[in-house]
Amino acid sequence: MTDIVNGLGRAAAYGGLGLVLLV
Repeated sequence: MTDIVNGLGRAAAYGGLGLVLLV
């Protein structure tokens, strides 16, 4: 469970950074 949560957290973090960089 922890690995999955960390994976989702990282995906959300990278996704947010990607959106900020695109904008």
